[in-house]
Amino acid sequence: MKKIVLGASTALAAMTFLGSPAAAQMPGAMPTQSPAPVVMSDGTGMSPVEQTGGFSTLTGTGSGRVETPTRVYTEASYLLMFASDGKSQTPIATGGPSNGVIGRPGTTSLLDTSTSYNTLSGFKVGVGGLIGATSLGFEVNAMVFGRTSDGTKLGPTSSPLARPFFDTVAKRESSIVIASPGAFTGALDVQSSLTAWGAEANPFFRLVQGNSVNFDLITGFRYFAANERFDVFDARTVQAGGVTAFNGIGVGNGASLLVQDRISARNQFYGANIGGRIGYSSGAWFIDGTAKVAIGGVHQIVTLDGTTTLVSGGGLVGPATTPGGFLTNVANGGRTSENRFAVLPEANIQLGYQLTSWANVFAGYQVLYLSNMARAGDQVDRNINPNRLPTVNTFNTRGLVSTAATTDSGDLFLHGFNFGFTLTY
Repeated sequence: MKKIVLGASTALAAMTFLGSPAAAQMPGAMPTQSPAPVVMSDGTGMSPVEQTGGFSTLTGTGSGRVETPTRVYTEASYLLMFASDGKSQTPIATGGPSNGVIGRPGTTSLLDTSTSYNTLSGFKVGVGGLIGATSLGFEVNAMVFGRTSDGTKLGPTSSPLARPFFDTVAKRESSIVIASPGAFTGALDVQSSLTAWGAEANPFFRLVQGNSVNFDLITGFRYFAANERFDVFDARTVQAGGVTAFNGIGVGNGASLLVQDRISARNQFYGANIGGRIGYSSGAWFIDGTAKVAIGGVHQIVTLDGTTTLVSGGGLVGPATTPGGFLTNVANGGRTSENRFAVLPEANIQLGYQLTSWANVFAGYQVLYLSNMARAGDQVDRNINPNRLPTVNTFNTRGLVSTAATTDSGDLFLHGFNFGFTLTY
């Protein structure tokens, strides 16, 4: 028993000596590993680096700072946004006892080019993080919105219903009647829609790194696209007291015609980003605010296309289709494009909760504004030469020169809520 106790005492003394500074200086002594620094917790079960949503790579206790490995985050969120309405109010349909001619007694406006969209749903995904132990980071984000629409239908009816325009030949207000007692039964359908998407790639610089507060300077490149459509369809059936035409040829009782106008406006923005992001954490809760603006140009493409179809009857064989509608007739149809200066500011504030060291959830409010955008409804031109309409007897295309108008611009404002989560690796 004495031998066992003596042996254990000797081994313990040797281990104590080998771990001492003196033993480390002796030739041939075994190297030792320094103990890992300890990061204190504030009672939440997470160190300060774990409370900042995955952005931080440096933290410390007291006067010391501890470097941690690079952390990369991925983020996904659902967007529930509201889009600004179309502001133009060009008359599309009129009624009244004077064949719907604007300015005559009893004429009322039934429809115009203004729009009122429903909510715009979408999603946003991103990936980013700081590079090594530096203050330089990089992030890439992309967002896609679904389609939102607005629509109104009038008829079928035999009550007065007309499509008003300004006659550029007679230099006066006029109209094309599509419904009138004893002459026509007709209907009109107006549909508009909006879609949007975008992406950005941003280097950022961590200017302030603290246990509770971080601040990043954001730079980079941004792309944003918004497409809008404005379509008008009218259908008319000729009765005993009415006369119209197809492709310049008169048709009478029983003829059924369909006129389609399709206007699309495509906008593509390219710009340089500059902005900032600040984050504050307290325990497991955090709040982030981001503000940035992209400065650049927007490429606008407007396409006007229309057709007129003889569905059946009226002494002609149908169905048959000819180019040219009403608002998009053979004189002003076609495609035009322009490049214009624009700015795209964006702001976002969100409140979140750190579930674990590698996951959090958040909810926030976001606004986005494109200062220069071709809106489809703004492209409607009431100035029409009636001789270019397939539904009049004087229709002809001789000496036709297209007069596609210069693109008219408006703006787009999106605002709403975002709900998402972040995973940090």
